[in-house]
Amino acid sequence: MKDIGKITGIYFYLLAVMQILTSFIYFQTANHININLGIVLFFVIGYFLTKHNEKTRKIVIVFFLL
Repeated sequence: MKDIGKITGIYFYLLAVMQILTSFIYFQTANHININLGIVLFFVIGYFLTKHNEKTRKIVIVFFLL
């Protein structure tokens, strides 16, 4: 557990990919486009966490504790 920021960043990347997959599955089954803007947020958070940005770590901790 030496680099928890990198692990958490990968977790957010996986959340974004899973949301893209579910949007694609929803489009294939219901023929409606469902675009979730949280995908972009998860990619940005994952990027900054893997780059060891201390400010982003504090923001994520505060946001998810509320």
